[in-house]
Amino acid sequence: MELPKDQWFVKGLRGRGAQVLYLAFSFAGLSILVLLFLFGGGPQVFLPYQAQVTGTVFMAICLVGLIASVSPGTLHGVGHGSSPSITLGHHPDCGRFNGHIIRFHGDAYCAGCTGLALGASSSIVGSVLYFYMGVYPSGSEVIFWVGVIAVALGLIQHFIDLGSPYLHLFLNVSLVFGSFMLASSMNAAGASLFIEAYHLVLVVFWVATRIRVSQEEHILVCQACGVGCGQGYRVAN
Repeated sequence: MELPKDQWFVKGLRGRGAQVLYLAFSFAGLSILVLLFLFGGGPQVFLPYQAQVTGTVFMAICLVGLIASVSPGTLHGVGHGSSPSITLGHHPDCGRFNGHIIRFHGDAYCAGCTGLALGASSSIVGSVLYFYMGVYPSGSEVIFWVGVIAVALGLIQHFIDLGSPYLHLFLNVSLVFGSFMLASSMNAAGASLFIEAYHLVLVVFWVATRIRVSQEEHILVCQACGVGCGQGYRVAN
């Protein structure tokens, strides 16, 4: 599996080490976002139609993520890193990947990609309702904290999915829709453009983290197998 060029800074790190590093940066970013939301900080910049600007950029990120989840090979660096001849939900036809695959009407689908697609779709709908139509429930602070928890669970999904494809799917939905909850609640609370822009950058990094952690998890599963079928995930020489 070729390492995407945008991940050069961890080129020599693989497996759990790469996962922990990406997650550490992601949680550090999330912690800073919480502090900014609670105590303010940074330039206090506000724009006319700021909600629409923020919503448009967020929806664009969701749209790119939706395309990547439906067709991982469309965007460079987001594929699963394997070219097996027999696949189930673009995973090797192997029992070790049962927790990564869901079945619907007899067809197999990647639980992670399906969750990301559902999360992106629901976030786009939610963004249209809030950022363009002003439809939003009261209690932005509660929604913010639920979003923080949802994102955190989505980031550590491979450590808590317990081998269940449906929990794996839910945690991917949680990552994306939690990001929408953060975006909408911060805007509703009157956050500055600086904080909202910082969050949008974080969303991109969280998605990159999810992809890299998933890629490393696939490799770890195949390395633990030891069968050497030649169809699984592996690090390119």
